[in-house]
Amino acid sequence: MRIGVLLGVGGGLAGLCAGALAAAAPAGDGTGQALTARRAGFRMSAVTFGALRAMGESGDISRAAFPASGLALWAKALPGSFPAGSDGAGSDALPLIWSDQAGFAAAAAAYQTATARLESAAKAGDVAGFRAALAETGKACGSCHDRYRKPQPK
Repeated sequence: MRIGVLLGVGGGLAGLCAGALAAAAPAGDGTGQALTARRAGFRMSAVTFGALRAMGESGDISRAAFPASGLALWAKALPGSFPAGSDGAGSDALPLIWSDQAGFAAAAAAYQTATARLESAAKAGDVAGFRAALAETGKACGSCHDRYRKPQPK
């Protein structure tokens, strides 16, 4: 369990760093810094989500507020990490992100709402609310991936 707690704290820090990276990427950077920041943010958010899931399963969410706030920060930075032209080599983004901007914005907003609820429940120590918000966050994340990300090898 101690490793899970450390991972949870580190995952939150990773999410905060990812959000900062994505927010700092220049808008016209194409596949350069914006893509690198976006990929880092997704990887760090996966680690953070996994740690939060373990906390939710154990029922001990006493250290979940910091990583949940990192995930919520990443959710806010996420839409800005897809500037026009950042769909080049190494990107898993489908062109639909740029051709369906309203749909992508709605999906990003759903993710932001879910992570804000997750953060609130974690800060309140509300295990049931945390678990529900964690499921909502996973669903919002997955639905965006299903629609706007290239299929991943299994």
